[in-house]
Amino acid sequence: MEKEIKKEIKAFLVTAVIIGFFSTSIWILPPLGDLINPNGPFWNQTKGPFGYPEYEVFKDPNLHGDKVVVYRDEYGVPHVYAEDYRDLFYVYGYLQASDRFFEMMLFKLVGYGRLSEVAGSLTIPLDKYMRTISLWKSAEDLIEIAKENKEEYERAYNMIDEFSKGVNKWINTHQHDLPIEFSIMDIPVESWSMLDSALMANLAGLMLSWVTEDLNMETLRLTMGDYLEENGEYGVSLDDLFPLWNMSYPYETPIIPDNHSLFPQSEDNSHGIYSMNLLETIYGLSHIESVVLKSLKDSIFRFFLEPFFRRFEWGIGSNNWVVGGANTTTGLPILCGDPHLMLMAPSVWYEAHLVCIDEEMEELRDPRDPSIKYYFKKTYNSYGVSFPGTPVILIGHNEHCAWSETNVGSDSFIDFYAETLNEEEDKYKYMGEWKDLHIIDSPILVKNGPIKYEEPFQIRYTRHGPILTDVLSVLEGVPYLGGSAPEDYEHLSVKYIGYNNSDLYNQLVAFDLLNRAENVFQMKTALQYYPNPPQNFVVSDDSGNIGMICAGLFPMRAKYSDTENWEGAWIYKEEYTGRYIQPGDGSGQEWIGFVPPEHIPHCINPPNQSYLASANQRTIAASIYNYSIGHIWSANWRARSINRYLNVSNPHSPYYRKKISFNDLQDIQYSDYDIAAQNYVPVILEAYNSLTQSGKDEFSSDFKEAIDYLTEWNNSANYRYHMDKYLIAPTIFEEWMKILPENLWGDEWNDAEATGSYPDAQITEFWIMNKTEDDPFFDNLETSKTENKTDIILETLEEAVNKLEKKYGSIGSSWIWGNHHQLALIGTPLILSVLAGNDPESWPIHGSGRVLNNAPIIDFKIEEGPISFDASQYVFGGPSWRQVIDFSHIERSVGVLPGGTSGNPLNPHYTDQVDLWVDGNYKELIFHEETEDWVEDDITATQEWYKWDY
Repeated sequence: MEKEIKKEIKAFLVTAVIIGFFSTSIWILPPLGDLINPNGPFWNQTKGPFGYPEYEVFKDPNLHGDKVVVYRDEYGVPHVYAEDYRDLFYVYGYLQASDRFFEMMLFKLVGYGRLSEVAGSLTIPLDKYMRTISLWKSAEDLIEIAKENKEEYERAYNMIDEFSKGVNKWINTHQHDLPIEFSIMDIPVESWSMLDSALMANLAGLMLSWVTEDLNMETLRLTMGDYLEENGEYGVSLDDLFPLWNMSYPYETPIIPDNHSLFPQSEDNSHGIYSMNLLETIYGLSHIESVVLKSLKDSIFRFFLEPFFRRFEWGIGSNNWVVGGANTTTGLPILCGDPHLMLMAPSVWYEAHLVCIDEEMEELRDPRDPSIKYYFKKTYNSYGVSFPGTPVILIGHNEHCAWSETNVGSDSFIDFYAETLNEEEDKYKYMGEWKDLHIIDSPILVKNGPIKYEEPFQIRYTRHGPILTDVLSVLEGVPYLGGSAPEDYEHLSVKYIGYNNSDLYNQLVAFDLLNRAENVFQMKTALQYYPNPPQNFVVSDDSGNIGMICAGLFPMRAKYSDTENWEGAWIYKEEYTGRYIQPGDGSGQEWIGFVPPEHIPHCINPPNQSYLASANQRTIAASIYNYSIGHIWSANWRARSINRYLNVSNPHSPYYRKKISFNDLQDIQYSDYDIAAQNYVPVILEAYNSLTQSGKDEFSSDFKEAIDYLTEWNNSANYRYHMDKYLIAPTIFEEWMKILPENLWGDEWNDAEATGSYPDAQITEFWIMNKTEDDPFFDNLETSKTENKTDIILETLEEAVNKLEKKYGSIGSSWIWGNHHQLALIGTPLILSVLAGNDPESWPIHGSGRVLNNAPIIDFKIEEGPISFDASQYVFGGPSWRQVIDFSHIERSVGVLPGGTSGNPLNPHYTDQVDLWVDGNYKELIFHEETEDWVEDDITATQEWYKWDY
């Protein structure tokens, strides 16, 4: 009997332990019972429909009109038809949440600096970073301005308000049917607000516009600048290697072909200034990447966030262009766009078609002169893509117009200031006086098993912005959170343009008007409201107009005339660019306003060419523009490639004296032709031939075979200089390109003990293509002999071959480019594959980081806990959306995502567009204005919303 009682007690205790184990959080893991509960969210998700319900009816008293209809096409893309625009965005919010709620919540936690509430102590550094840069503050300002100007901009306010209500409608009705990731990561389910949507817009802006080049230039000034002055034999200064704003880079092809449409160049070089109270505004951001994470949950954060914030390593950018009707086979413009962002599953974009027909006109005031009125139709009929969590179509087209953006990317939007603090570090000096630091207590809630604790944290602000070094110090030893300050600067603050929103410059208003514009000139009006981050908008319309508008705010800087007695005035000079760290005591360069909107670079219907194109290159030639708007741009490979194709008057264009067709432009968008290979490969072969002809030939058999592959590539009629996934030569050339900058510049940098970056790729190209054999930079200071240009070129190739040989064996099929250049989508399936010790699903692809099909490799490794992952062969960034808009037949316009509509890995629309994207194919963008235009076979799912009371 006693034995039986003991068995029962033991059984009870075991049962209690099991129940406790599966119902209790352990460290940062969720209650595991959720994962095995058949009625829990995990299994509800897996039991959900594979696709979407064929037919649903919603009775919703919140509607303003009588009815909303949603059709899903064969790719699950929603086409929303509403009678009232408020209902349009209400239902759009519901649809985004139904497809992308995990994605929205993940980046909401990132934006607010709240990851530690879910992931525990390991994400505290990232949360501190995000608290410091205060994206939420800018979001609060935007919403507050929207509320204050609700009467003036009623549509913009209602748009974001109704969108948030729609998101909450889905949340409230799907508490037990959440995405799988909510079970894995134990994410709390919260309501959505207008502030959250504004935060998503700011987070997108952060990804596009944060540049720490000033810190890089300051370290170079203190090291390489002095080194080049002391070593006159180089014959160059730091400004020759890193050109100033008013100096041209080699091989430039500026976006704006001339400045005739801007303003006549004045003899006194005077400027207007659009003034705002910038000196009293708090700004600040920081370059963020992900932290080292351990465990399943942390793996998900790392895999999602690391490529997101390491965007400059793989050359974030975009392509866009428009060809005017004079050069197309259709006689009307064709517009192309492909933003280059993180490639993830679910996609970074949400694709949709939004329709609300209303022929009434809306009257708006000019953002600077209220006496000027503008009139826009209220009709909303737009197809394109949005960032999840935001209500507007950011890239797309309506029935009359099309638009696409590229990042301006220049170092013009951020300045850094060396602040002077008192001993107590509660005051800072400005213009001879001690000012109180603005200090915010912002404790961080941290998950620790079933409980949470508060981690104390403070944010300190000067008039310039947050003190960034406060955050850098807590990140010591944490990789990927770059942008560290030079050692000489103990208290470094940062000022960033991304925090400026006003009633005159408001993203919501700008994109609402852009989506309703009827011609290029109305689009130009809409973009006067656009604040940041500055973007190159290519625009066109069905009347044949084309344009490029560099929209956004560009700071103008001045210095005080008397910094000894602090009497005088602010003096503006165009050479004030914020290129280096500025003194924070008022004696440095301060922002006094913005370049006037009418002087911002733009061009409509250029007189001397029938196309406009941008690929993150210089906006406008320095010689014809009176303002400084930065000095850091893309390496220009893609821009030169676009111009090679579209300039049909150039004998080197494949379309010389031809009309360009709709299909041609799809091929161009997918092009893997490499301008760098076009220029460098003949130089490599010439160097080898000159050396062998002189009797020197001591290279390995693999080296000689590599020369043979490059020679074959150079002579090919069909694949010459194409980064084709079936070839071996691209693998060799890519490795040569990776090693070249180190071999050219590295020894001088080491000798100077410099830590800043090497010169831009255009400068490297100029040195190889134009400098003499004995230029001193070609000599390797770390060897006893004296090298020349030929030595550097061939030694770089020899090093490349040796590295490839060590990694892949002797030259052969294992060196084929597609084996080492593969698309992998960041998402839950990839993470689970890696954790299981398997390679992720991947697709060999054409391209590289220099071609129009921009597909660079982020070369990083993860060796943390259960994770072992080498990313050196995977492409995580590139064309995140491709569109080609044909104004001769708007309904045959095409586009494609490298993913799909749904965020559910079990849904067939999760990655159903990937194969199209990989092969350079597209899908038709169905663009019916009325529900009656739909053919039944094109509809895979229908939702009908009615204004009925429950």
